[in-house]
Amino acid sequence: MIRVRNLEGRELWTFPKGHLENGESPEDAARREVWEETGWRCRVVGPLLDVRYQFRRGGEPIDKVVHWFRMAPDGLDGAPDPEEVLATAWCDLAEVGRRVTYPSDKDILKILLGAK
Repeated sequence: MIRVRNLEGRELWTFPKGHLENGESPEDAARREVWEETGWRCRVVGPLLDVRYQFRRGGEPIDKVVHWFRMAPDGLDGAPDPEEVLATAWCDLAEVGRRVTYPSDKDILKILLGAK
């Protein structure tokens, strides 16, 4: 998990996510974003959930689609992005349940708990 500051300036825990760069597949973007935000190299094990939502940035509506994947760590070879990530943590599912606040993060937790 990563601790970040949201658009309103509130600190919260969530999962790494980001955007697709030109020519990137959702799986490639997931691996890159996890590495950039946490320093961990991970491999995609399988799809988890697709989430669509809208938010406002600078008064403009932004439509976002996030493709979530189940991932497994291969090794730590970097460091969290200091401009975006305040802290990182490996958490068991009970602790994830105490930390998450976004509805999509809660949906991910439900899927993970059902997979056990």
